[in-house]
Amino acid sequence: MEMRFKQALSAKSAKSQGFLKVVLKQRLLSRAMLSQTKNEEPTK
Repeated sequence: MEMRFKQALSAKSAKSQGFLKVVLKQRLLSRAMLSQTKNEEPTK
């Protein structure tokens, strides 16, 4: 019983870590896209 619970917990934490990594990647990508568009736009 305890082993199963621990396995579930570790799987959950691994999943959440993967999710966080994805979120961070998306944030970095969106930031890069924003900076690109800013650089492309002529400064007024």
